[in-house]
Amino acid sequence: MLDGEGGLTKRGRSLKQRIESQTDRLAAAPYEVLSEEENARLLAYGSRLAALVVAAGVVPFPNPMGLVAPAATLRTQVRGVAWLRT
Repeated sequence: MLDGEGGLTKRGRSLKQRIESQTDRLAAAPYEVLSEEENARLLAYGSRLAALVVAAGVVPFPNPMGLVAPAATLRTQVRGVAWLRT
């Protein structure tokens, strides 16, 4: 799965993509049962909470979770709702 330099081989990249696709599918299930209005409200509350956590300095950047600093965060649309995405 890893090459001699510690990078992913073709097989490793394929496995990683399958795992990412599966986790994305599983993570989407709770949001799919919510209406667009409920998803928007959840995003608003979550965004405020995330801003407080970042402002408190409890999440360092860079970090082991791979989260990027908020300035580098992009917005994407899912079911008509803007979501934060890194």
